[in-house]
Amino acid sequence: MSGEDEKFRILVTHPQVPQEAIELLQRDCEVTVVQSLPPNRSEILEKAKGVHAFLWGGHEKLNAEALDAAGPQLKAISTMSAGIDYVDVPELKRRNIPLGHTPTVLNDAVADIAVGLLLAAARRFHEGRLKIETNNWETYTLNWMLGQDLRDSVVGFYGFGGIAQAIAKRLSGFDIDSILYTTRRRVAEEIEKEYNAKKVDFDTML
Repeated sequence: MSGEDEKFRILVTHPQVPQEAIELLQRDCEVTVVQSLPPNRSEILEKAKGVHAFLWGGHEKLNAEALDAAGPQLKAISTMSAGIDYVDVPELKRRNIPLGHTPTVLNDAVADIAVGLLLAAARRFHEGRLKIETNNWETYTLNWMLGQDLRDSVVGFYGFGGIAQAIAKRLSGFDIDSILYTTRRRVAEEIEKEYNAKKVDFDTML
C-alpha cells in the first residue's frame, strides 16, 4: 500500500455474502461489493481495480484476467466454496498470491441430505406422498409400500473422504452391517476400524 493511512481494500464479488461477514471486514478494511445477480463479470473486473484482496463468491472464473484487472498490489484471495476448479491455481502460485477456501464446511450438510435421500429411497417416501396426495392410500394389502430396511445393509461408497465418513457416522445409528468403499488409495486403518469399512474394487462393491 502506498500510504500509511490507506485502508486495505477488498472486493466482495457476490451480493449475497452474509452482512455479518461484510461488517466484520469493514471494521478494518474498505469493502466494495458487486451488486449484480448473478455477478456480472464486467462489473467484477471494473471494481477489481486497485484492490488488495478478493472475497470470491460464486463460480465465476478466477484467472489471470481477474488478477490483471486488480493489479500488482493484489495480496490475497479467499473463496466461499469447497471446490476450487474454477480457480487458476498455478497462476496464483506463479504470482505468489495465497488462496484460502472452505474444503470441509459442507461435509455435514451434504451428509445430512445424503442420508435423507437414502431413507427416502429405501422407505419409498415420494411414492407414499403421491399416494396420500391423490387419495390412493391402500389399507387392504399386507405387503404394500414395505420398502427396504437399512438395518443389516451393506453400504457402498465411491470414495471415502470427509463427506463419505460423515455419512458413515450418521449411518452407524441405523445398525448397518458394514461399509465397502473403492478409492485409489486405502484410507488409514484406524478410519476403517471406526466405520467397519473395507476397501474393495469397483466391481466387487457393485
